[in-house]
Amino acid sequence: MNVPRGAVRLVHADRADEASTLGQDFSANQGPPRAAPETIWETITEPEWAAQNVHAPLVEYVVRFGGVFRAHANKGMKKFGCPDIVGGGEVIEVDAPRRLIRIYRLTMTPQMALEAIALLIRDIEPVRGGVT
Repeated sequence: MNVPRGAVRLVHADRADEASTLGQDFSANQGPPRAAPETIWETITEPEWAAQNVHAPLVEYVVRFGGVFRAHANKGMKKFGCPDIVGGGEVIEVDAPRRLIRIYRLTMTPQMALEAIALLIRDIEPVRGGVT
């Protein structure tokens, strides 16, 4: 699948917080991070980073084409009655550490599980002076 670059541009991620990064350019809100693409890649794909963020689900990735992605509810989410698996999908493009594309469906409620599948495109591009 050939998805145009920049459809959703991730320019700030110090933790794997799916809800806050989807479709937003953080350079206007919080200033650009000073992190290498490899560091940002780890925050997106490594479960240890998500576990540090109280708002993020605990992630499970098989980071390759066709790999499975699952989002497990954290303790705070479970307090609100979320099921153990709150979302999932499939990795459809990987160019580590520059690009990750996956399809995704939230399953926190039965109604959400019936909604359309989302396409999440993460482009990680160094800009001015190594700021990503």
